[in-house]
Amino acid sequence: KSDISKQLNIILVTRGRALMKGCKTGKSEYAGVTVQAKPERRLLYTEQLQCISDMIARLFGEEALLEQVSRVKSDQDEFMACQTMTGDVTVFLGLAGTRDSLQTVASMYARENFTLFDEDSYDALCEIINCINGTFATRLSEEEIRVSMYPPVYYLKPEMKAEDGCYKLSLLIRGIRVGILLSVDGEVEIRS
Repeated sequence: KSDISKQLNIILVTRGRALMKGCKTGKSEYAGVTVQAKPERRLLYTEQLQCISDMIARLFGEEALLEQVSRVKSDQDEFMACQTMTGDVTVFLGLAGTRDSLQTVASMYARENFTLFDEDSYDALCEIINCINGTFATRLSEEEIRVSMYPPVYYLKPEMKAEDGCYKLSLLIRGIRVGILLSVDGEVEIRS
């Protein structure tokens, strides 16, 4: 297992009793942060975090290190690629960082050295998001929770606001920092 999978230990024990026990007591520990949400949301966050963990481990392996998990009500970055799913629940997932950091992640994913941050870089980032959300949507459908995925969008100098808060995972991949923002059933507003 990669470092990120080890660090996201709550995700790896979410199947069965461990998750249910956490939900019944109102506490779910996630990398040292208590997932503060209604029990039904906590289940969804945990499932989404599992999808993120699996994808990051598969794409970046030992090169990915989780630095911090925090709950934020606002965030500003140089760039953000994100996607929303709506239906029985609303889900937001975004990759955020500097031009260089996102270009590096896109290059690693595509296994191609992008020298410019252009449509190819953008497509690679959006494909990462699609892979994570596609897996999450499949898992939701197995629980008879229906969602529709909107196309990923990209923002320059976005300001994100989430009144109920969302989670931000700060990752270090090959020495660069990238943020993953996620929200389940909360309002997320982005201005650019």
